[in-house]
Amino acid sequence: MQIGIAGLGRMGAAIAGRLIEAGHTLSVWNRSPEKAGPLEAAGAALARSPGELAAKVGTVITILTDAAAIETVYDGPSGLLSGKVAGKLFIEMSTVRPQTEIDLAGRVRAKGAGFVECPVGGTVGPARQGKLIGLMGAEEDDAARARPILAQLCRRLEHVGPVGNGALMKLARCSQRARRAASSCRWSSGRLPASSRRAATAGAAAMRRACRSTGRRRPPGSLLGDAYIPRVRSAACAGPAIREGGLGSRAEPATRGSLSAAARSRGASSRGEKRFLARRITLFEH
Repeated sequence: MQIGIAGLGRMGAAIAGRLIEAGHTLSVWNRSPEKAGPLEAAGAALARSPGELAAKVGTVITILTDAAAIETVYDGPSGLLSGKVAGKLFIEMSTVRPQTEIDLAGRVRAKGAGFVECPVGGTVGPARQGKLIGLMGAEEDDAARARPILAQLCRRLEHVGPVGNGALMKLARCSQRARRAASSCRWSSGRLPASSRRAATAGAAAMRRACRSTGRRRPPGSLLGDAYIPRVRSAACAGPAIREGGLGSRAEPATRGSLSAAARSRGASSRGEKRFLARRITLFEH
């Protein structure tokens, strides 16, 4: 399959490398062409502009910095939508506001092309291994076209409803993780920092909006990462107060056995509970 990628930051380059390994014919574009060097050496073709990229391929993946970059790359004089794109598929993987994706979907569909948003959870390592978590927002037909490609990038791919819901779920997922981490960072007074409370509130609101629009009573469990364990959380919060200087550094490998023992001494029984509590002892008490 001929695929184009616009945006060769760390994640974009990792995704491109994964697709080349999967056997796809790849064309790439980046504002700084020198970043395409390793991919060219691996067999990718370099396009001189986003418009040229869109003309060469049937599916275009974009993973860009922000809404301003999206507007430039899609709608600029030599942008992705500057030529004939009817029948092509655009997969937008940037992390931006839901309204940015909704507005972009309208412009892409007005040109006769399909559109899928799919922000992902994960870093460069999982991207290279095809183990990202994908939050796909799209119409059913477009989702069916994108799924074979995204399945090669994601170990778990969730279709969370129409365009906009993917960005909502990404926001909610990040904020819910911040909420869980913040609950282990209580000061000795038992209060959370104001920034953590705001993150938790924003995450909860985003999750409610996304669930309402898809008809779900609750989000898929896979979107929230590891299970939240109140009993272990309580044990972790019973430890020494966090130093005012900030978080401690990660422990050296030689201390992992002692961390496991400390976790057991605080009531952790299962392997998951011990790992959960050991991480917090490492962060907040070392």
